[in-house]
Amino acid sequence: MRIAIFTLVTLTLVMGLCLPLSHEIQAAYISSLEPNRGPVGQTVQLKGGVTCGNNYQVYWDSSDTQANLLAQGKSGGVCTLLIEIKIPEAAKGKHRVILRDVEEGTEVFYDFTILPAITASALSGTTGTAINIIGTGFSVSEANITITYDGATAKGDITADAKGRWSTTFNIPESPKGERSIQASGAVTTAAEVIPILFTVTPKFNVEPTQGGTSMVVTAAGTGFSAEEKDIKITFDGLPIKTGVSADINGSFRTTFSVPTAVKGEHIIDASGVATAAAEVPNAIFIVGPSLFIQPTAGHVGDQVTAMGSGFTANESDIRVNYDRSQVVSGYTADANGAWTATFAIPASSAGNHPITAAGAITSTETVVSPSFTVLPQLVLNPTSGEVGTTVVATGTGFGESQPIVATYDDIKLALDLATDPNGSFTATFKAPAAFGSQHEVSAKDNAGNQIVASFTTEAIPPPTPSPVSPSADTRIGFVGKQLITFKWSEVTDPSGVSYVLEISNQDDFQSPILRYKDLIKPEYTLSKVEALDYGKYYWRVKAVDGSGNESDWTATQLFAVNRLKTNVFFIIVGIVAVLVILIVLRIITISRRGGWFEE
Repeated sequence: MRIAIFTLVTLTLVMGLCLPLSHEIQAAYISSLEPNRGPVGQTVQLKGGVTCGNNYQVYWDSSDTQANLLAQGKSGGVCTLLIEIKIPEAAKGKHRVILRDVEEGTEVFYDFTILPAITASALSGTTGTAINIIGTGFSVSEANITITYDGATAKGDITADAKGRWSTTFNIPESPKGERSIQASGAVTTAAEVIPILFTVTPKFNVEPTQGGTSMVVTAAGTGFSAEEKDIKITFDGLPIKTGVSADINGSFRTTFSVPTAVKGEHIIDASGVATAAAEVPNAIFIVGPSLFIQPTAGHVGDQVTAMGSGFTANESDIRVNYDRSQVVSGYTADANGAWTATFAIPASSAGNHPITAAGAITSTETVVSPSFTVLPQLVLNPTSGEVGTTVVATGTGFGESQPIVATYDDIKLALDLATDPNGSFTATFKAPAAFGSQHEVSAKDNAGNQIVASFTTEAIPPPTPSPVSPSADTRIGFVGKQLITFKWSEVTDPSGVSYVLEISNQDDFQSPILRYKDLIKPEYTLSKVEALDYGKYYWRVKAVDGSGNESDWTATQLFAVNRLKTNVFFIIVGIVAVLVILIVLRIITISRRGGWFEE
């Protein structure tokens, strides 16, 4: 019996060892997320496990949709898992990382906190660089997001989307070289929550224009140097051409220099300072080629212009210059550096810009950088001074082509039928009209708006002072009633003509003259009935005015009296006398009727 029982137990153990082991069933679990907080895009290691040999899935926030699936796989013979996942785009705050055992249908989760962050399309560059900033992990639809650059607002009024993501672009402003902080904040997210980006500003240097001839004035500009950097120098092919330049507080500078004599082709222009080595600064290239410069660049017909050529072939001959399409210079030869100088007078031409070109035996017109000359209107008077009535010849140049011309003398429109020729020129003759003052403006204007003023000067010598004739001083005129008085004075003359001004006042200071007459041609004036003077004392004076408005002194004031009696007094006396006469007549008649003066 004992042997049978032992045999049965032994067979049972052997059979147990020979049969395969069954599944080890365990609940899904997450022991840790490393790290468990960070920005969107953060790589995270999930430590956990599912039933050995089962499939697993890792979801973000919810396992209801495959869109949230972050990772999947099979546990194999080892039940523990080490899974690497990348945090997807989502708004800031806590989110669930879910581990699901597919066969068992069980899930566990672990919290991950998203932090706001910003990234840049570039972390270094020159000022003016366009940089794209992307923000993630901000609040859902967060508004009023602002980008700052070195503490100053660079871009504002940005709004995040439903996942807290936003994007914007701005240009790096002028700032000194080195690291500059780029930060972001919004209506909910503070700047302290966001790790700033450090953007490294590097020097930038350029010239404008980038090609031309010797003696050309070139503008050199640099940014991204040290703040207020001193002793910046500009070099042309390694040789200093401008020194003592200083940067501003933003590390920027701008200066000019003239291109030195140089052979045709490319030349290196560089910049450096006490804190910025030439090796840090990108080179600028200037191409020396055939160029033509003129001095001046604007003026009048007939002006002398100096034409300066450079960048031509060494000792090139048969150099010529054209103004518009007419040749004005020929037969010149360049020196060993390909430079030459010539002068010419601006020919008759209309207002505006006129191209000036140059060419030589080797250099063609098309290869020469050429300027233009701006013709300005001009008016020349001959003579420029004289008497009223002087014949003046006016010559106008630089007006519009075939344009009617309106000419004025001060405010007087001259009766001239004028028009320019095809070269914008005209000639007119007029007599200087009488006008007040000695300085007069003669103006010419065409329909295109071209206008110019010339000056004509008339003499400024006043005419002689007349002498009063009558009424003479202390004269009494008339007996009674209003008097029609004639005022006379000596005649004076002037080449421009003379008129007179007469004043009559009852006060010797003439503050309020009772009568004043001007533009009198004759040296006398008789009062009309309306102007007749009644009893009283009066003062009169006269002065001469020539055609240019020059005035003589007033004559000496003349006092005169009108009438011996006032009109009303005269009529009272006459009345009294009349009454007396009447009384006497009546007495005579009465006596006569009585028989005489004496009774017998």
